[in-house]
Amino acid sequence: CHELVDIAIEVAVDRVRGASRERAADEGPGNQPAPVLPLDAGDLADLTLKPLTSQPGWEWAPALSPNGDAIAFTWTATLDGPRQLYVKRDKDAEPTKLTSLKEGQIGYLAWSPDGRRIAFKGRIDRQGALYLIAGNGGAEQKILDLGSEDLSTSIDWSPDGNLLAFSDRPP
Repeated sequence: CHELVDIAIEVAVDRVRGASRERAADEGPGNQPAPVLPLDAGDLADLTLKPLTSQPGWEWAPALSPNGDAIAFTWTATLDGPRQLYVKRDKDAEPTKLTSLKEGQIGYLAWSPDGRRIAFKGRIDRQGALYLIAGNGGAEQKILDLGSEDLSTSIDWSPDGNLLAFSDRPP
């Protein structure tokens, strides 16, 4: 069972470690790697850690909204049950369920840059597809059938919100 707070902490720590790795990747004098700087409390000073959800079951694929006031994620009570898409807004006590799939699965999610839509990969009847749904709920809209039913690759929006980048095949 995963809690989004654990995922948020991992992402935050990875962000800081990534900055340390980037500093280490710079070559020093004589083409020697620069020393890796240890993390200290100052590296984490700008992070705010806050539990977002703690439902029993399986939470997966968290995606923060562009303005940071909401998180979209999938959840199911049992590992083999269909995952549903939820949004938890900072001001709300409970998450809002956006989908009601009877079968299939939902993969990775991505908020549009304006925060109005969520794109996600889904699989129903062994057919993968890309879908859109309004960030505040409504009917999901299939926008493209995929050649693969694999949901393990992520998706992302272009900065202007006009394009979606995705991989149709796992590596």
